[in-house]
Amino acid sequence: MRVYSKALCFLLEQKKETDEDFEDKYGDLEAFKLIRELKYYVRANGDMPESQKAEVDANYMNVRAKHAPMTSLTELYTLQGWPDAIVDIFKDRLSVHQVTTINLNKITLSQLKALFPELSEDQLSDFFKYRDGSPEEKMEPNPFNSEEDFKNYLIKELSAVDESTYKERKKVLKKAKVSFGVAGNLFRCISEGKFGKSTYKLESFINIPLQEPSEREILNYKRQLKRWKKGGKKGAKPTLPPPKVLDPRVVEVNII
Repeated sequence: MRVYSKALCFLLEQKKETDEDFEDKYGDLEAFKLIRELKYYVRANGDMPESQKAEVDANYMNVRAKHAPMTSLTELYTLQGWPDAIVDIFKDRLSVHQVTTINLNKITLSQLKALFPELSEDQLSDFFKYRDGSPEEKMEPNPFNSEEDFKNYLIKELSAVDESTYKERKKVLKKAKVSFGVAGNLFRCISEGKFGKSTYKLESFINIPLQEPSEREILNYKRQLKRWKKGGKKGAKPTLPPPKVLDPRVVEVNII
């Protein structure tokens, strides 16, 4: 939740700086209190320190908190201390599903800023030019082949964060069962059907679990790469085995 708190804090401050009406209405809102309420809402009843619980309880005197994981992002609008305007700027940075992999080759500007608010505008621009290429500057795209490539680029090339900051951010994500990877695993599908004169649209979210290369496979790859470099780079360059695709499952279905 610390990553979410930093992300929400960044988004709130950014919105306040660019929108005077928003600042007038919500200038007193504090990100850590909003995240505390979110934790209260999704955790089992009684699974919070009393000192924190007491601060949130007042919002739920006439409405019962769910005290269970959300099944849809629309449930964010039921948070009593969250104005709709706050939900609107934050919901695209969240997922209620078990998205275990953040796809580093598809991560967006807003997502990267939320995860690493330390990055300057120039560093953000350089990141996407490097990853996606830039025809204007005749730069070829450099998609990341592994999480290690992403980490090295942020730390060594961009000098955006240091090793300890990166490890801490990754540690927090790991506690939430989220990791960095080079392939995504949550897909949104829209299906349309007709029955008589009625037309229906179904929105479904499909999770395709991915099994990343094991530590042994990564170590073996590094050894092969080292031998390939020492051998004068003859033959095909060694590559990491791709993630293994496990059985897909539908995690949410909505009528839209």
